[in-house]
Amino acid sequence: MPLPEGALTEGGLTEGGLTEGGLTGGEGEWGMGAGAQMSAVVDGVFKAATPVSGTWGSGRLIKTKLVSVLLTDDGRVVAGAVTPEVLYEAAGRK
Repeated sequence: MPLPEGALTEGGLTEGGLTEGGLTGGEGEWGMGAGAQMSAVVDGVFKAATPVSGTWGSGRLIKTKLVSVLLTDDGRVVAGAVTPEVLYEAAGRK
């Protein structure tokens, strides 16, 4: 199920994307339960991530003004308030 319009922007999740009313128990504002809402959010975030690769392998990058997150194809998650280049360097260390 697609996310509501405006829930994601190029820079990542908008302020309104995950607010107090954004994910609720039972039937939320999107007409589905909290588990389905979370699944829709995760699916939308993953689709918005940029495919990347390097000597460390390949994966997807989520970059916002505050944080960068690298999700590698081998299951690792590297995140921090740093540039993507720092994440790539860290991912290269095993």
